[in-house]
Amino acid sequence: MQRNLAISLSRITGMLLIVMCHIIRYYAFIPGSSSLGSVFNCGVYLFLFISGYLYGTKTIDNMKQWYLKRIVTVALPAIIIAIIDIIILEICGTHTSWQSIVIYCLDLEGISFLNYNLGNYLFDEVTNLGPLWFTTIIMICYMLVPILQKIKQRLQKLEDKKYRVYYSLVLLIGVITSILMADFIHLSYIFIFIVGYVNGCRNLLEKVNLKIFGIFSLLLILSQSVRLMLHSYVDGTYIYSTSVFIYSSVFGIWFVILFSFLQKKLPNYFDRLSKSKALMVLDKYSFFVYLVHGLFCTGIWNVYEQFTLPLATILFPLLVITSALTLKIISSSLSKVLLRKIK
Repeated sequence: MQRNLAISLSRITGMLLIVMCHIIRYYAFIPGSSSLGSVFNCGVYLFLFISGYLYGTKTIDNMKQWYLKRIVTVALPAIIIAIIDIIILEICGTHTSWQSIVIYCLDLEGISFLNYNLGNYLFDEVTNLGPLWFTTIIMICYMLVPILQKIKQRLQKLEDKKYRVYYSLVLLIGVITSILMADFIHLSYIFIFIVGYVNGCRNLLEKVNLKIFGIFSLLLILSQSVRLMLHSYVDGTYIYSTSVFIYSSVFGIWFVILFSFLQKKLPNYFDRLSKSKALMVLDKYSFFVYLVHGLFCTGIWNVYEQFTLPLATILFPLLVITSALTLKIISSSLSKVLLRKIK
């Protein structure tokens, strides 16, 4: 399958947004740095949307084999970095409970993001492994793919008018359910994955034009305006906290719409850009950068708390890149062996 540069650029952008989400607060000279983190958090929803979209464009024949491969390529790297981190912390004198060790070795740390009370009851989070929660959520989303694929076969047969009606219902029901169930389980992550999948069923990103881009840009401006207004008057309330995912989702998906629109309008430029080795490397390692960056901006190895800001600004990317390369080498070596057995 031909590489979709718009998706690659979206994936890289999502990774950069999430990293910025966690470090922007240390750059106090930037206006609004203390609250920009919650804005950059849209990178998580961007990731979930494009993950769902990609599998919505495919038909998977062997679900068991496919899911085992996802465990090897997605969950395994997270488990590896968790084990290495916990061992080093133990050597340094920081003890991790056996419950937490089991949770991280099973890649279940993301359950705390589905239900905070349940997560806190079952285990204690290892601070600098915070970003690993995403791998649990995405693996849960992947479990829905067999069901979604059956629905997809029906969606593809619908006329455009009927499809738009069903799509609108999915959005409405998903938003309402996510808000109403927020106290019990956070379904917004799974909902955005489903939205991405439904869009992928009809390859809707290929149909992005100036009109669609303009409408979505207006929706972005409107949603962010509402967010700022609610933040000013009802910040910290149930209404604000349960609706934040809507604004973040719109912002994250807007980047995907933007790159899809530009790819259509500037095909020659994007064709040259797709051959860029630097871009290919960034795309290839974006997931590993995401997995390791928390090691050096949270917890006991937080370079921003150990060094001056200029020095930390230099050390952080160097440590993250080195760790991402190392993790990629280790996980790739193990993956090759496991993938051969799966086949």
